[in-house]
Amino acid sequence: MFFLLRLAFFLGLVILLVPADQTEVKTGGRLISSTDMIVAASQALDDAKGFCERQPAACEVGHAFGDTYSAKARTAARMIYDYLDPTAGPRTTGTVFRGRNGLPFPPPAKPPVPRETDGHAT
Repeated sequence: MFFLLRLAFFLGLVILLVPADQTEVKTGGRLISSTDMIVAASQALDDAKGFCERQPAACEVGHAFGDTYSAKARTAARMIYDYLDPTAGPRTTGTVFRGRNGLPFPPPAKPPVPRETDGHAT
């Protein structure tokens, strides 16, 4: 996905640097330089920065959409990773049983080792 975005971005930059055939330009005779395009792009960016001040409700929905989209992207990436690496095993190892005080139960005690005696009762 990011590869396609980067490709589109750099392809757009390359297209901006290619000189245009003047017979195909439909600007009414006005030639636009690269500097004019950069100034127009920076003005459009400045205008976009003030969008949340003008439309706070739309900006709030945009933030919610971004949060939901990023959560879905993380879930999809995890699913793809799990599909491609099935040897990774489960993410959970099981349940830890806890006692009344909230602490985990201690490990089971080892059986006592019988003592050797000399034949006399103790």
